[in-house]
Amino acid sequence: MSLNNSGLITTGSIGPAGGIIFLNKGVHKDGWQFLEAAPKITEFSSEWGALGIDVVGTLKCIGCGKNNTVTIVKYLNSLKIFNSAAHKCVALEINGYKDWFLPSIDEMSLMYENVIRPIDEHWIYDYWSSSQEDLDSAWLHVLYKAEQLFDKKSCIGYVRACRSF
Repeated sequence: MSLNNSGLITTGSIGPAGGIIFLNKGVHKDGWQFLEAAPKITEFSSEWGALGIDVVGTLKCIGCGKNNTVTIVKYLNSLKIFNSAAHKCVALEINGYKDWFLPSIDEMSLMYENVIRPIDEHWIYDYWSSSQEDLDSAWLHVLYKAEQLFDKKSCIGYVRACRSF
């Protein structure tokens, strides 16, 4: 883990799992203080999930991605659907860490602002979030437009997991 000169973890520093810190909320509250984006090399593409399935309870806010991911996985498991973007995030093990989740749309936008945009000038990808819009659509961050949109859950999008600690 990289620290700044004063020994503090800051936005943009390398986190304990080898990813990049994209949020330091300043205080350890609700079980976490930092959000760490998984290393770029671990990105993958995936469908969000199946069309016509209402995963009730996903939110857009910062700090909601972990709960959203648990909600998605639990509900889709009950329907015997096991290959969603959320499932793949939960299955990740990166540098010994197994606590990855699909970020909410607000977390994904913050990751874009603090991690992806400063590093990758030639992005053309759409990144899924864990925030559902309706039965058939979920939110994603469209990098080349630098905005949030929703698209069909059956579309292939990129996924960059994150973790909180």
